[in-house]
Amino acid sequence: MAQKLCIESFFIISGMSTVHEVITARHCGMKVFGFSLITNICDLDYEDLVQEETDDLYQEVKAVADKKSEMLKTFVTGLVLKFHELLCNNF
Repeated sequence: MAQKLCIESFFIISGMSTVHEVITARHCGMKVFGFSLITNICDLDYEDLVQEETDDLYQEVKAVADKKSEMLKTFVTGLVLKFHELLCNNF
């Protein structure tokens, strides 16, 4: 289940495996930059869902991801170009 810290109206949201991947990368001495595309709200009663409902949730997540794919592609392309620029100017 996604890790979530809730203090009054302050929320930190992270993906299902993002925290574990960052901890492992930092343990290996890597610098980390992460981002997530939030596609839906975590259902805390997930275990009680029947297969049909989980299929619907999958379709919901896929629809949001498909809708935001161009925005995400533009964002990642901009990041890569900026990182390239920073790295080339520092060497």
